[in-house]
Amino acid sequence: MTFTYVPAIDLRDQAPPTFFQITLASGRTIDVTDADTYQPEGPLTTFFRTQSSSPTIDVWSERVASFRTADITSIHQCPVAPAVHPSAQNLDHHTASENVEPGRHLSLVSA
Repeated sequence: MTFTYVPAIDLRDQAPPTFFQITLASGRTIDVTDADTYQPEGPLTTFFRTQSSSPTIDVWSERVASFRTADITSIHQCPVAPAVHPSAQNLDHHTASENVEPGRHLSLVSA
């Protein structure tokens, strides 16, 4: 008998990463970064990581954080800003750019 190993393929939709920003009645703001969804559970609002494209909470979901529902004034789901590689920062402010005539382009690659 021969078995063929077929690796699992992740067919989830690659949604842009988000985080939840919670504002408490005290004015404190808390960012929950590892959660996909949340739901009220009695006196608490719990944030979950579902590890799937569906925000459905099931037996495989992990609890990430819980807060007293009475203390929460707002919950916002915000997009995560894309990380910028340090070498890509300040390209517009290259030190040699002051010496370039207007209308000419500065090349950062030497010929």
